[in-house]
Formats: sequence, structure tokens, C-alpha cells
Amino acid sequence: MFFFKKKRKSFFKWGGGEPLFHLLFIALRLLGIILFFLTKLCKPMERQRRREIVYPEKLNNENSLDYNMDSDRHLSFRLQMFGEELLLNLERDPSFFSKDLTVQYLGRLKPVVDTPTERDNYFTGTINSDPESIVAINFDGTSLIGVLQYRGTEYHIQPLKGGTLNQAGGTEAHVVRKKMSDKGDGPMCGVGAQAPEGAPSEEGKLWEKMGASPRRAKRFASIPRYVETLVVADEEMMRFHGAGLKPYLLTIMAAAAKFFRHPSVRNPVSLVVTRLVVIGEAKDGLRVTSNAAETLRNFCSWQKGLNKASDKDPEHFDTAILFTRQVRSDTPVPSRRHRSWLRNTTLEPS
Repeated sequence: MFFFKKKRKSFFKWGGGEPLFHLLFIALRLLGIILFFLTKLCKPMERQRRREIVYPEKLNNENSLDYNMDSDRHLSFRLQMFGEELLLNLERDPSFFSKDLTVQYLGRLKPVVDTPTERDNYFTGTINSDPESIVAINFDGTSLIGVLQYRGTEYHIQPLKGGTLNQAGGTEAHVVRKKMSDKGDGPMCGVGAQAPEGAPSEEGKLWEKMGASPRRAKRFASIPRYVETLVVADEEMMRFHGAGLKPYLLTIMAAAAKFFRHPSVRNPVSLVVTRLVVIGEAKDGLRVTSNAAETLRNFCSWQKGLNKASDKDPEHFDTAILFTRQVRSDTPVPSRRHRSWLRNTTLEPS
């Protein structure tokens, strides 16, 4: 409500005797209120646009939906999402994890039995034939779990809980989430967007991990490099993903492996998962807290006890990665010289 304690004189009159500036003032105030509520309404709409329900359309040479797990080494999917059409060109790719991959469930966890065809479920490729794009998918013949990177935007796709098949009897309903970087969201795990002065480049960090310096990069350019990796997930990850945890973790690693093999890296780097450990309530000596620095310090010490000294041992690893849903994103992390990585997963339930 708008009131004036004292009626003011004006040289501008309207037909009803009301001062024109009075009406203009009320109109502007109403316009401001309307814009305020429109702004409030638009924000949820923007968040909603980051999530869409899609029915992936699988294509083969005959443009049909038939799928043969044993013979289909190349797959194509069409996705209609966020106002554009994405064509995924995929090739079966189990190269990112070792044939001798071991899976351990520590604490009070029920092991997930692996199926014989699991290695055939993983595919990597490109989007719309864009060589700069990256896609990694786990496809079991019905549903997809995967990561897409296209034109600077990252997408996550997974089956929609309670979703149904499309009218053609094809793949079930999936949810796609667009991961956009907001300036107000803050850095992940306390690492700012801008590297500190004197910090090494991404290529330099990579060569530091490989045991070589950027100055010696040309010397090693033709030598294949392998980074054997331990992947660890905590109880919260198991509780959130359930039986889908293993394909989720391996799909993330498939995307990372494809990134390291990208031509822009200028070195044939192969990321290989040699061991997967899921820790239960007992944590088996690993203490995971909401503090990123403390958790990473604990993890760096804990993972040393799991490593094998000999490079020839199938369970030997060069680096370790912890996936958790417990770490706050605004806590600092230790020095970048740690050879262990911490990933805080923020996917929402579908």
C-alpha cells in the first residue's frame, strides 16, 4: 500500500484530478514489485532448466533399436535436450581399467556381484562429431549412465527412478543434468578458479605426476605413459548410488581416461584403474569428515597401506582418488603435491 501524508500540488493533472506524477510514481512502484517477483520466479526456472527428462534414441546401421551386447562395438544415440540435438558416436572402450581389476568391499557392506559382460558395457566417443567433445557411457542394453562434455558444458545422464520405456519400446526415461559454473557457487574443495602465481600449468602438473618435467616433455612425447589408479568410495557414496556405484565410478574414470588421451595433452597418457575399494561403516581405519584438508591428509596416509611396492603387482597404483559426499566444498585442501586426489560428488537424486 502506498500513502502520502500530505497532498502535494502539481501542475500536471489527470482527468480524475490526480496529479500525474502521483500516478507515475505508483506505476513505477508497481513495476518494481512486478520485476522483483519475476526475478524470484525466474531463478527457480533457471535451476529447472538445468535438469531435463529425455528418452535416448539408440540408432544402428539400420536405424533400429536392436542391440546385441556381444556384437555391437559401435553405438549411436540421439538426445533431444536443452533445445538442441546431440548425436553420441560411441565405441566400446574397456581400456581404462585393468583386466585384473580387483574390487574390495570393506566394513559391513554387501558385495555387488560382477556380471561377465561388464567390460563390454563401457563406451567412449564424441558428440556431434566434435573432436573437442568427450563422452563416456555405461550402457547395459536398457539404460545409460555417463558424462558428456560439449562446448564447455558438462552433462550427467542417468536413469530416472521409476521411469518408463518410450512408446517405441526403446530406452527408458533418463534425467540429464547440466552442470554450469556459477560465480557465486564458490570453488570446489577450496581451490580457487585462478591458480596462484608461479603455480605450474595443467601440463606441468601432469608431467610432475609422470615423473618428468615440462622441459623434458619432447623427449618423452613418443613414450606411452601409464597411471595406475586406486579408486576409493566411502559409505555415503554407497548409500546414495547403491548397486549403481561401481558403473558410476568407472564411467567417471572412463571420461577422465579419455581426457588424458586427448591430442591436446600432447603425450600418450593412459589412465588405468587397477583397484576399486568401497569402504563401509567401519571405514577400516580411514576417517572421512566434512573437512577437506583433514580428510585428504587421512586418505593420503591410509592409502599408502594399500599399495604394493612392486610395479609388477596387479594391485600396485601410482595415484589414489577418493569419492565422497561428506566433504564441504568451502574447506581448504593440502598442497597440490599430494599424490592423492579428492573428489566431492554433488549429483542430486533423480
